[in-house]
Amino acid sequence: QMSDAALGNILLIISCLSFCYYTAWVIMLLFSDPDHAINRVFPPVHYALLVPASTGLAFAGTVTVQSLH
Repeated sequence: QMSDAALGNILLIISCLSFCYYTAWVIMLLFSDPDHAINRVFPPVHYALLVPASTGLAFAGTVTVQSLH
């Protein structure tokens, strides 16, 4: 059984790594040439807006549905 502190540390590390990857993805692709090698590491830039927007909509929809019940 994992303690709450260990689980919290794992979730914190995952969140920080995800934030750093996303920030690098958005910033690096804005300032790189379309044929640069860095473009092979990251998905296309339009996903940078699509992923957080769809996640936010799903979260807001879940909260709304749960608050109605």
